[in-house]
Amino acid sequence: MRVFVTGGTGLIGSAVVAELLGNGHTVLALARSDASALAVEGAGAEPVRGALADLDVLRAGAARADGVIHLAFANDFSSPEALAEAVAEESAALGVLGEALVGSERPFVTVSGTPHMPGRVSTEADPLSFDGPVGGGGARSRRCWTWPRAGFGARPYACRGRCTTRARAGSPVC
Repeated sequence: MRVFVTGGTGLIGSAVVAELLGNGHTVLALARSDASALAVEGAGAEPVRGALADLDVLRAGAARADGVIHLAFANDFSSPEALAEAVAEESAALGVLGEALVGSERPFVTVSGTPHMPGRVSTEADPLSFDGPVGGGGARSRRCWTWPRAGFGARPYACRGRCTTRARAGSPVC
């Protein structure tokens, strides 16, 4: 199987790429820089030059693949504005990747982390509202349900999602 991977040189992505290659798959990996392209090649995968904001590159990578694994996300958590920009960038990327796979029966896997935001933790008994902007409230347990909706909105091809988080002492899990 030929798999297009975004974030293939990151902490999680490099392990996913190695696992795919080790199991006989061909990997196309998005590479933002020359250094990333060399890392992708060194791992045995084919670099696809571009960034998460390059929607035509994402569309073309998905079109060349039998499946897509989306792991990329901007690394600038310096301000609420930077985080909002990263979420908007990922939302556009998720939309383009999803649209490229509509009706194809090709798998689409995405992973989402929830950056720590100051505020209180949400529970089933005391949920927070997520109708406002990302970053308000800082719920760790329920925020993960909003991330896929941010990318897919109410589009009919949105896949059924499952939220899992690694529990820490005292932290609720979806």
